[in-house]
Amino acid sequence: MQSEVRVANVSLQSLESAIAETVRSGANSEEIRRVVEAATLRFHDNHKKTRTFHSASRYLFNRVHLFGLLCCALVVFLIAFTVSFRAQQISQRNQVELKDVWENINVLMGITTDDGVGDGDGEKDNHAAEPAVSQYASAANYLARFLANDVPATRSKPTICPLDAFFHDECQERDGGTVCIFPGAILKRIDAENWESEINGFRVLNDTRYFPEL
Repeated sequence: MQSEVRVANVSLQSLESAIAETVRSGANSEEIRRVVEAATLRFHDNHKKTRTFHSASRYLFNRVHLFGLLCCALVVFLIAFTVSFRAQQISQRNQVELKDVWENINVLMGITTDDGVGDGDGEKDNHAAEPAVSQYASAANYLARFLANDVPATRSKPTICPLDAFFHDECQERDGGTVCIFPGAILKRIDAENWESEINGFRVLNDTRYFPEL
């Protein structure tokens, strides 16, 4: 009995160590059986606790992992939604700006109705844009003729400027340079010392020896 108590007080690490300690203490077969049963139960309890702990840890890890995936998916969705919404806003704004540009071009080209608002049937008057549109094939061709003094410029028709090849109101000298007046804005400004080089550049661009017509 004393050997059983002594064995019970020993810290058992495994079933084999419990049996060895019992045999060394001179215990009989009944005591050995009880020690083996106690050690077996303790081993199974420890194994069950360890397995329960690992299961709980794995469950917690899975839940944390799933929560992280949900957060990432939510962030990706919000980013995609924000980018799509922003792109839609930019597209709508660009469409509005493009519409305004075409309206301004129509105004500059003189493609308007007789009263400037509308004549009811939607027919456009192209007479104000002659000869740039009707008489010649393109604005570039008209520009080349304009630079060669082959086209008479009149104030009753839209002005085509050698600086930028745009139809607009007029050109003015400001602070030693030339500016092209566009309704509500300035298209381009060229300093006086660069005037000749700009004009020569446009002449070269319209010279078919350097840039043949397509």
